[in-house]
Parts: sequence; structure tokens; C-alpha cells
Amino acid sequence: MRTPFDALRGSALDRLTGPTRARAEKSATIRSARARFIAGPRVEDAVEAAADLRRTDRLAILHPLLPPPQDASQVATLVAACRRALREMDAQGLAADHGSDLLVTPDHLGLPLGREVAQTSLLALTSVAEAWGGRITLGEGRLDQVQEVLDLADEVRPMYPQTGVTLVARRHRSDADAAALAEKGARVRLVRGGPNEPRTEAWSDRHEADLAWTRCLATLLAAPGETALVTHDPQLLEVADALIYHHGLGPEQVEQQMYYGVQPAQQMRLADAGHRVRVLIPYGPDWYDYLAQLAGRPSTPIGFWRVLSGRG
Repeated sequence: MRTPFDALRGSALDRLTGPTRARAEKSATIRSARARFIAGPRVEDAVEAAADLRRTDRLAILHPLLPPPQDASQVATLVAACRRALREMDAQGLAADHGSDLLVTPDHLGLPLGREVAQTSLLALTSVAEAWGGRITLGEGRLDQVQEVLDLADEVRPMYPQTGVTLVARRHRSDADAAALAEKGARVRLVRGGPNEPRTEAWSDRHEADLAWTRCLATLLAAPGETALVTHDPQLLEVADALIYHHGLGPEQVEQQMYYGVQPAQQMRLADAGHRVRVLIPYGPDWYDYLAQLAGRPSTPIGFWRVLSGRG
């Protein structure tokens, strides 16, 4: 059911991503949000942020915000930039313990240019990640890319078992995908997902999306593969704690991923309580669309305002 808040959020996001974007980028609100939620334009900014997190027992997953490549040469350039990020994390000693992680989108791998291009890119990154104590996690991609992304990971996983995928619980197909991934012992990053997908393909109701996330998490925790749950929602975190306990797991055995700049005090409380906390650190020049996506994730007016105001 569409609420008044849904309409308000939709109108605000239309302004963020519509013709007024150039003006919005210059606004004090957007500049404040960028300073809080984006590490900076360079990989060095992201690595510095990761080092700061490590001082409070938080791990990092870097997320380069780069324009999608339009041809094979641009794919090669982007892959080289990702390789550099992994190398810098290792050089700064940030690949120790549970290792460094890099989140890349299907578009960044060149999937729109062909499956072979994406496979070559992913193999190049996973081999480097393994050598430097890191790992690669595939972003969720668009609805029309889901099966290709899962197939791509299946092809690479026998050679590089730590290759991870992102599962959007809100999508109707995700219950079956979670079961298949659990059976394979795959590493999965579980997100609830934003509300801006067709109702024929995904749950639009927040309660239904929460239930879907819970079902997927229960399925994944019952399997031997590693699970990273992505949420700041206190209720979902309580549900996760109960499921982790039910399956006889310790808090350090399941990764809790959160967003850079969003409720850092909550992140540190979880880390202090013994949870393995990893923070998604976005960096790079293509930051605006990421910020719009981040603003679209909160399910309450307060959460939405915190993101837009930089007070999350």
C-alpha cells in the first residue's frame, strides 16, 4: 500500500535525479550529505576511511563509484582502478584478519558488453584479490541482470570460492535464489532492497519486504556459506540476533554490513558487543546516483530526512 511518505519520498527523489540535478548538486544539503556518506573522489580517501574504521574494530568493503564503461578499453581501465584499490588495502595492512572486500557492479565488469567481457573482468579481479588477501563481491544489478550475475558467480566460484553475490530479499525470486545459494555454500550479501521496483517483481510493502529478508536470512544461516546481512533497522537486527542464536552461531560468525556515515555510533556499539561489522565505503567521482539510492532506502520519514540532511 502506497503511503503519503512514499509519495513525498518519490517527489524528493525525482528532484534529486531529474532536470534540477545540476542545481541540487550545489545545494548545501547535498554537499553536506556527500561529505558524510562519500569517502572522497580518490581510492586513497577510501583507504584512509578504512584505516579509521579499523581503529574501532570495523572492517571495510570498498565500493568504487565510477561511470559504467562503454567499451572494452574502458572496462580494462576500470578493472585496473579496482586492482589498485585492492593493492592499496593490502599495502596499508587492511587485508588482515577477515580480509578486505570490494563491491563491484555487473555494469562495472562490462556485463552489458557481453558475458565473456564480464567473466574476464571478474577473473582478473578475483585472482588479484586472492593474492592480496581480499575478495570480490558482486553487486545486485538490475532485475534483468539477476540470473546472469548468479551464473557468472557460479562459473568463477570453483576457482575462487570467496566470490560473493548480493541478494535483494525484496524481489519475489529471492526465496528460491537464497535456497540455491545456500545449497552451493556461496558467500551472500543480503540486502532488503529499495522500494523502486515493479510490484510484479518485488514486494512494495515494507512488512512483506521485512518478512522476505527474514526468510532469506534463515535459509542462508542454515547453510555452511558465509552470510553478510545488510541493515540498520533495529527490529531486523534483533531478528538477526535471534536467528544467529537459533543456529548456534556466535555474533562474530555472521557479518553485519552497514553504510559509511550512517549511524556510526550504532556500528561501534555492535562492534564493541563482539559482532563482525563491515562498513560499505563508497568513493569516486560518480557519487550523485549513489546518494540518491541511499536516500531511497530508508523506510521511515525520519530515516529519509537523516540521509538527505547528512544526520543519518
